[in-house]
Amino acid sequence: MGVRGVTNDMAISPSMKVESSEVKNKIEDALKRSAQAEGRKIGVMVSGQKVTLTGNVHSYSEMDVATLAAYNAPGVSSVENELKLSA
Repeated sequence: MGVRGVTNDMAISPSMKVESSEVKNKIEDALKRSAQAEGRKIGVMVSGQKVTLTGNVHSYSEMDVATLAAYNAPGVSSVENELKLSA
């Protein structure tokens, strides 16, 4: 018999409150420091704990760098990636 399924209903909530403008600035600064991401061409919108990335990138690795920069900002619990790959 054994285990037939597991349901994970856990949610992680950040223990600290961070202002949206502070989160946006930290993400934009991280993108500007990255050699792989053209931070000036990536739009960052913050609503509560959710970050939305918009704009065009030149590669999947640039998209990954931007997404990781957003996830690593304090207070962020979700990232919506609306970046488009351009040639």
